[in-house]
Amino acid sequence: MVTLQEAKLLLNEDDYLLKSVYDYWVRKRKNCRGPSLIPQIKQEKRDGSTNNDAYVAFRRRTEKMQTRK
Repeated sequence: MVTLQEAKLLLNEDDYLLKSVYDYWVRKRKNCRGPSLIPQIKQEKRDGSTNNDAYVAFRRRTEKMQTRK
């Protein structure tokens, strides 16, 4: 994570504005309790185990689709 001093060196903005935005993102990061603020899509596990989780976004097909002749 970037410190406030590093942010001041990177951005040439008003100190009050920079501190306000920095404090906002630090609080948001701490509330998220994770390394990233980008949401992750829940996917099916590759080990082949059947999991009936309703929140899995992409599942493998159970039967193969037949193509037209």
